[in-house]
Amino acid sequence: MGATGMNLDLVEKLLSDAAAQPDGTLEVEGREAARETKFIGAAGLAEVSLPEGEDVIMPTRAVIRRVTAAGRKFLSVFNEDDTEHGAMPRGGLTPC
Repeated sequence: MGATGMNLDLVEKLLSDAAAQPDGTLEVEGREAARETKFIGAAGLAEVSLPEGEDVIMPTRAVIRRVTAAGRKFLSVFNEDDTEHGAMPRGGLTPC
């Protein structure tokens, strides 16, 4: 798989699942999920770590330790779109 953007649907699912855990920790398995978890950490949406011995470049496992305030804000935008305003166009922002 080449360098592609984040899979926002998967990111939203991973963050939602982590936020729903009593301790905020979610263990992630699978190459795509682990890769997105790395992006989540790099973007500051959650504190993440890789298990010892895991390949840093192409991990197959990762752990979301805690969803940050930025991650919760990200989730609130998804929840707002789903409930109040319907689907938001993903083509970008429109001028005011």
